[in-house]
Amino acid sequence: MKCIEDAKYKILLSEEISFLFDKLTGTTLTVGPSKDDDAIYCPYGPMILDIEVSTICREMCPECCMLNSPVGENMSLETFKTILSKFNLNILTQVALGIGDLTANPELFAIFRHCREKGIIPNVTINGFGLTEELAATLTSLCGAVAVSCYDKDVCYGAVQMLGKAGLKQANIHALLAEDRFAKCFSILEDIKTDERLSCLHALVFLHLKPKGRAKNFSDIKSMDKYRDLIARAFELGVKFGFDSCGAHLFAGAIKGRPNVKELMKQVEPCESSLMSAYVDVTGRYWPCSFSENIDGVLPLSVLDCESFGEIWNHPDTLVWREKLLAGNRNCPLYAIGDG
Repeated sequence: MKCIEDAKYKILLSEEISFLFDKLTGTTLTVGPSKDDDAIYCPYGPMILDIEVSTICREMCPECCMLNSPVGENMSLETFKTILSKFNLNILTQVALGIGDLTANPELFAIFRHCREKGIIPNVTINGFGLTEELAATLTSLCGAVAVSCYDKDVCYGAVQMLGKAGLKQANIHALLAEDRFAKCFSILEDIKTDERLSCLHALVFLHLKPKGRAKNFSDIKSMDKYRDLIARAFELGVKFGFDSCGAHLFAGAIKGRPNVKELMKQVEPCESSLMSAYVDVTGRYWPCSFSENIDGVLPLSVLDCESFGEIWNHPDTLVWREKLLAGNRNCPLYAIGDG
């Protein structure tokens, strides 16, 4: 294994997997044992890490699958430092931080700075409420990307505009993809072409419904035709869009028959939990992904108690999850998310 890093790139060269990570754009190119092989699994540890640093949120948004509330918990800077120290930082490229309210954790920006000191790019998803020009400037100076969850359109669009004015190059919108939210997803696509507040938007990212937390009140996608129409409209408008790995198989089904399907499929990455990514909750426990937290049959492992994360990455429970995921063609082992 050989690791190379400079101001712009982080590169891994090995017999099992190689990657090139662009620190400025977040683009990651991966290959397996040869340039013609897809990279499925990183044996050295996760390349992407999700860490929940706060569960405190005043908004109680109906789409929230984490059940965040005004009474919650923050992860301290010292705990975050301990957790990050367990990981192979030569392999780790990005840390996505999970929060409720942006100002809930008073050590949040210190956590961002620690990531930067360790050569790791921090990203964060915010709800947009309470964002100020000062906070937007700080986020821009520390984060690679900031996503704004579209719970309230005016709040979301205003936050994107503020981040753009602060100079952020990758301000994204996260939109819930559910049967009950198709009309909203279509309208956001149209707004991107007409609303000046979104002129600096980097991309719209569709997040497939996971019936967890308050999001249990929503319905999964029932119409593949309607989903195809949504994707077709995004292409027609020329809107830059993406989707989470949970919905990768659905997207693959929706683009069948398109003349550029082979090129599009190069950008499709199904579930990568325990393969290239890991999740740590606010108490320092590892789960395969945030949506597996506190689900029956999935056991947490303490990151704080291990000597290095390799113990967890190769733990029998992690191997069971990984084998189940791969045996199912990387379809979600927990939720019935269709493969198109």
